[in-house]
Amino acid sequence: GIDGWRLDVAEERPFKFWSDWNSLVRKLNPNAYTTAEIWKPAAELIGQGGFSAAMNYNGFAIPVKGFLIDNNVAPSKFAQLLETARKDFPPTTPAVMQNLVDSHDTDRMASMIVNGEGTVYPKPDEIVFNKNNDLRFSPDYKIRRPNDRERNIQRLIVLFQMCYQGAPMIYYGDEAGMWGAGDPDDRMPMVWPEGQYAPQALDPRGRERQADEVKFDPDLFGFYKQAIGLRRQHDALNHGDFALIKTDDAKRVLLASRRSKKETLIVALNRGDEEARVNIDVASRNLVPIFVSRGELGLVRTERREMGLTITLPPLTGVVFATE
Repeated sequence: GIDGWRLDVAEERPFKFWSDWNSLVRKLNPNAYTTAEIWKPAAELIGQGGFSAAMNYNGFAIPVKGFLIDNNVAPSKFAQLLETARKDFPPTTPAVMQNLVDSHDTDRMASMIVNGEGTVYPKPDEIVFNKNNDLRFSPDYKIRRPNDRERNIQRLIVLFQMCYQGAPMIYYGDEAGMWGAGDPDDRMPMVWPEGQYAPQALDPRGRERQADEVKFDPDLFGFYKQAIGLRRQHDALNHGDFALIKTDDAKRVLLASRRSKKETLIVALNRGDEEARVNIDVASRNLVPIFVSRGELGLVRTERREMGLTITLPPLTGVVFATE
């Protein structure tokens, strides 16, 4: 009666063990979904171990940290990292990879964002992920509530998560507005809408800190529901191919398409702090904004050019366009 399995530290067992195990599972339930925890490239474990997919740390969470959270990785490099990971797999596997940003083994997404910008990478090509977030040993890690700008970045990330190829995974409480460093902060009890909670005032390092109000965030929760609804409503986001259209490293912009037999959508991300105007060559007569990560759809503008379109994107904003 079990439909899916998530296997902890799967790379620490031989491939043959997992091959036999997955074979047994599918004798019991041919449609069972099995996903492996692995932080490194997952193609070999999936292929030889017989898994359906893996927790996509290497091919999603870590690149997202570099570009959308830390803003250290250029959009073009981000796109390259995503593509390299996708191409490692058989054609059907990327569609079922478990795309997460945070988990019980990391700091929460909101706190990653609070601490992201300004992160120094010891080696430029090695994105710092899940390090320096243990408050006992990290004197500079910020444990405050995210501000409005940081919540805008969270919305941008969630929109991309819902629009990327693969299965989005939301860690409990992110949608409610929870924040926290690494273990045990990332495993705090759930914040419920009907609950009353004392302010978060304790600094585990023994230092004084300003107390932060702890409560369910209905606005953020509503956004998560809308973003999930967007994905459920569009065939291209569930079954479509993912293809890069354009990146602009100076403006911190990325545009990509999701194309299925039924429709084509365009996803645009502006990670910059300034409004961005981007020229693109597309076959469609027009692009109609249907979803925006923050603000109003009217803030997104498109203009016809002789050879394409010019899109105007607000700062720190993701937009989904339908094609006409």
